[in-house]
Amino acid sequence: QEGRFGEASQIGREIWARHPGSLPALYVLADAAEKQNREEAVAWRGEIARRLPKNPDSQLNLASAALRFGKLDVARQALERVAPSDRDSAAFHVVAGWLAHAQGNLAEQEEQFAAAVRKEPQNDLYQFNLAALQIHSSDATKSAQARATLERLSKVAPHRAGALRALLNDAVARNHFADAANFAQQLQMSPEVTFNDYLLCLNLYRKLDSKEFRLLLERVKRFAARNSSELAALINWMNQNQLASDAVKWIENLSARQLDPPPVAVAVADAYANAREWSALKRWTKKPDWGDAEYLRLAYRAIAIFRSSGSSDDSEFDTIWQAAERATGAEAERQRDLARLASKWRLQKQSEQSWLRVAQNPAMRREALDALRLLYRRQGDLENLYGALQQLHECSPDEAPIAADLARLGLHLGKDPTQMFELAKAAYDR
Repeated sequence: QEGRFGEASQIGREIWARHPGSLPALYVLADAAEKQNREEAVAWRGEIARRLPKNPDSQLNLASAALRFGKLDVARQALERVAPSDRDSAAFHVVAGWLAHAQGNLAEQEEQFAAAVRKEPQNDLYQFNLAALQIHSSDATKSAQARATLERLSKVAPHRAGALRALLNDAVARNHFADAANFAQQLQMSPEVTFNDYLLCLNLYRKLDSKEFRLLLERVKRFAARNSSELAALINWMNQNQLASDAVKWIENLSARQLDPPPVAVAVADAYANAREWSALKRWTKKPDWGDAEYLRLAYRAIAIFRSSGSSDDSEFDTIWQAAERATGAEAERQRDLARLASKWRLQKQSEQSWLRVAQNPAMRREALDALRLLYRRQGDLENLYGALQQLHECSPDEAPIAADLARLGLHLGKDPTQMFELAKAAYDR
C-alpha cells in the first residue's frame, strides 16, 4: 500500500524460502512483480494457478499477467482452464476481450467487452473500454452511444484524460474541428495531461493549419529539449507527420549531448532517412556504440547504403544488414523493429526473412502475418499468400474477411473446392 514493492518482494522471497508452500508469499511476490512491471509475475501467477486450478480468479490473474508480457498462449490456456460455469463473469469477458485484442480480432474484443458491460452496467472502466472501441464503429448508433458515454466519463476523474483523448481523435477523424478544438483545450488543462497529449493536440492544430500549430510546436520543442525521451518522441512525431525536413533543421541547433543517447539517436537517424538525407545518415550512423540500439544504428546505416546505391545486392549493404540481425540477439521486439524498417524501405528479401522470424512469436504473429500477406500480394506470390492467409485464419478463425479471402484465393489456386466452399459459406454466415 505504501509503494515499497522491492521491500515487499524481498519479504515475500524470505517467507517463500522458509515455507515453500505458502500461498500468501506467492500472492505478495506476484503483486510486487506486477507493480514493478516484471515478467516474473507470470511465473508467480502460474504457480498460484497450478495450486488453485479450480479458482477462476487465479486463472484470470494468470491470463492478465501473461497478456501484459505478450505470452498469448499462456493467457489462452489459462482462460481455457476456467470452468464453463464461471465464464459468464464480467472479469472473464474483460480478459477474453484483451486476448482477442492481442490476437487482432476486434469483433471478438467488442463482443466480450459488451458482455462485461451487460454483466456490470455501472462499472465505469468497463463502459470506458467498450466506448473507446465502439467510437470507431461504422454503426452510427454504436458510435453515437460511445460518444455519449465518453463525454460523460470526461467529467469523471479516473477516466477524464482517456475519454478526452478518444473524443479528440474521433472529432478529428470526422472533421468536426470545432469539437476537436474544444476537447484539445480541455485535455491541455487536465491535471492528467501527458507529453503525448500535446502531440495529439499538435495533430489537430496541424490539420486546422492554424497559428496554434506553430505556437504549440515551439512550446513543445522547449519542453522536449530538456528530456531525452520527450525529445525522441517529438522528433518521431515530426517524422510521422511529414515534418522530417523541419526536424533535421531543428536538430542542427541541438547539442551532441542532447542528440547522442538513444532513443534520441534513433529518432535522428529516422529523420535523416525520411528527409532522404542519405549522406547525413551515413555520417550519423558511422560512430558505433548505441548501446541497446546498436542493431538500429547498423540497420539505418545499411538503409543509407541501399538507398544511395539503389540495389540490395550491394555486398556492403548485405554485410551491415546481417550485422544488424546478429545485433538483435534474436530478441523478438528487436527483430520486429528490423522487419518494420525493411518493409518501410522496401527491402523485399530482408522484409520477408525478418517477418518470418517474427511470426514465430505468438504475441507478434498477427502483425507479422499481416505484413507477409501484404508483401506476397504486392509481389504476386499467390502460393505464399495462400499460406499466410491460412495461418491468419488459424490465428483468428472467427474473422470473416480473412476466411473469405482464403476461400477466394484457394478456389483460384485449385485447392479442395469442397473445403473452400464450406469456408466461404461460414464466412458469409458470420
